[in-house]
Amino acid sequence: MGIQDEFNTLWGMTISDIETSLQKDTLTFKLQSFSQGHMSERKLKFMDVSAFYYVKDSLSHRFDFYEREKANYLELTTLYFQRDNAASLSILLPKEEEWSENYPSKANVVMEIWSSVLLIEARVVSLDNQVINLK
Repeated sequence: MGIQDEFNTLWGMTISDIETSLQKDTLTFKLQSFSQGHMSERKLKFMDVSAFYYVKDSLSHRFDFYEREKANYLELTTLYFQRDNAASLSILLPKEEEWSENYPSKANVVMEIWSSVLLIEARVVSLDNQVINLK
């Protein structure tokens, strides 16, 4: 089974916890699904994370911090691996242009979490302790 096939099995699962470790260069997601009264759990861990970029909601709703439905989870809507068509990201801070242009990245994982997006550049992913090289 390929990387995208593995990722496809996670679509629609709920994210019960997210752990970010800048010291260990990891992003870890605890995922759950409920089917016929049975709960299953999965662990998705990105390792050797060199960059990540999160955008809450679409531009027209970015700062609508209203009380949503009370839920203690997020939904993993989609998850894509992009080997050759990695998303190019760069920052430009006009007052810091001399150094800010030195931090481009190529996100090779795109996660849609409800109406938000998380772009990740990582070398390795672990799905339920099965290690998969991304680069």
